[in-house]
Amino acid sequence: MYSDFISIHDISQYEFQEILDVARKAKEAPKRFRSALKDKTLAMIFQKPSLRTRMTFEVGMLQLGGHAVYLSPGRPDRRPGVLL
Repeated sequence: MYSDFISIHDISQYEFQEILDVARKAKEAPKRFRSALKDKTLAMIFQKPSLRTRMTFEVGMLQLGGHAVYLSPGRPDRRPGVLL
């Protein structure tokens, strides 16, 4: 079962260690993880615009087989009642 990961306080110490273990494995053998996020899309909305952060997430998603979409905070389609 998946849950939202908003804060480091949302996970146990064991879960945190698991995340680090998977990250280590991905770093050691990136080809094994090329399709880890296949058919997944990340929608990015940043409170403060950051090109470096945006590009890091976009490249990471592409390297893992997923897609990233940037939604600007000032876009008119982000109004109450509009579901993404």
